[in-house]
Order: sequence, then structure tokens, then C-alpha cells
Amino acid sequence: MERLPEIAYEIIKEYEKGSLPNAILFWGDRFSSKKTTAIALAKKILNTKTLTNPNLIIFSSLNIIEAKAYLNANSNEVINKYLEYVKNIMFTKYNFSSDKNLKKVEININFINDVYYKNKYNETLIKELIKRIEEIIKEIKFNITINDIRNIKSWALSEKHKMKVIYINEIENLNFNVYNALLKMLEEPPLNIHFILATRNKNKIPKTILSRLRVYRFRQENRNLEITKFKAIFNTNEELTTEEYFNSFYSEEYTKLKEEIKKITQYNKRKTRNI
Repeated sequence: MERLPEIAYEIIKEYEKGSLPNAILFWGDRFSSKKTTAIALAKKILNTKTLTNPNLIIFSSLNIIEAKAYLNANSNEVINKYLEYVKNIMFTKYNFSSDKNLKKVEININFINDVYYKNKYNETLIKELIKRIEEIIKEIKFNITINDIRNIKSWALSEKHKMKVIYINEIENLNFNVYNALLKMLEEPPLNIHFILATRNKNKIPKTILSRLRVYRFRQENRNLEITKFKAIFNTNEELTTEEYFNSFYSEEYTKLKEEIKKITQYNKRKTRNI
């Protein structure tokens, strides 16, 4: 079972007690488990074990290095969970976006779906999955438009008896007009809708939006939790995969990243010697 940070359990407990508002913001740096917590909370709200749920929509970009890291993990469960995430993102694009390039990647989406449901992986399939995801990333724009927000609103107001979750990652990248459209939804959110928004930079979000959200501050995980997760996910070719994974997100802080990788590797070796 995937490890969650303490704040995730606190948020889920608030939901169980009925004290969690319908619109919340997860604020923190990369690798602070915002996405992991958002997914765990969404599953709790919808009482589901998978992300292939029509009442959950995820607006997020895809990253090829992240794809390589997860798809090269020595675990079918990890690979399948990652493909679930990809499937939901593309489900959201198909149903809420008017991106004309979606037709171009349809064959890639069908391939991913087919592999996901068979749940059998080998080196050849993994390479092909990575290639297909890379093609999707090149063709599709993952930004949110006003039209997307309008479609979300129509979806949210339909079937009011069903609980629904909207997860938007990197909300700081929305443009002014999209913020205004989103604000109208946040001012009077339907009772059956839960908004889970995430950001690395709270200062870029308009105060009018922030005033409608309860903010949760996420911190980077301690070394023990990091190492546990790395061992669980990146136990194949661990050093290369982990460094490559980090490099994609911290390219602007490459020197700092190198030091972090060294610390984690050294700490891991010390822990191993002490066992």
C-alpha cells in the first residue's frame, strides 16, 4: 500500500468528520505528495479503488521522465496505477476539451487502454508505452481553457445526486479569464462537487480565488519516507531512474538537485549498513 504523509490522513479525517469544505488547495513544492494525497482523497470521497471513475476528472499535464520512472518500476501494480492516471487525464481531455489534436493520438490512447486491461507487461511493451505517451505529450496541449470550465460546469450540474471530484494540478498556470470563469463556480459550488486544486506557488493565484479555498500547506517528505517510496517504486535501476526523474522537475536547480541525490544515496547506504 502506498505511503501517505501525515497531512493526508488529517485531510481524510476531516472529510470523514464532515468538516472538509468543498473547495480546497494543496500548496507545496514538488515531491511533497500533493498529487498522491489528492488521489487518495478523491478515492475516499467517491468510494472507489481506481481512477477510472467517470465521476473523477483530472486536469494535469503528463511528463515523459515521470512516465519512464513509473513504467520501468519492477511492479505491475505500480505500472497499472500510473496508466490509470494517464487514462483519467486523457478521459478528461476527450470529454471537456476541444483540442483538435485529440484525433491524432486516438490510436495511442486505444493502445494504452488495451495494455492496461490486459495487465501484462514486458520490456517491449514498456518501450512502446513510453513511445506512445511521448507522442501524446508532443501533440496535446494540457492547458485549461474557458470552454473547458464551461464544460465542467455543465457536468457538475448534471446528476446532482452523484458525488463528483475535480482535481486541477498547477492551478497557478491558469490565465486571467480562466480564473474568472473558475471563480464563478467556486462562489457557489454544488454540494455534490469537491474541488481539489494544487499549486507550487500560491502567490500567483488571485486573492479572489484564494478566499474561496481552504489552504493546506504541504512539506517535502523526510528522508525515511522518501527512501521507502523510492525502494517501493524505483527498485529497478534505482539510481539512474531516480536521478533522471528528479532532473526533469528540478532542471532550474540542477546543482542543488545533485546534492540532494547524493544525500539520499548516502543516507540509503548508511541505513542499509545499519540493518
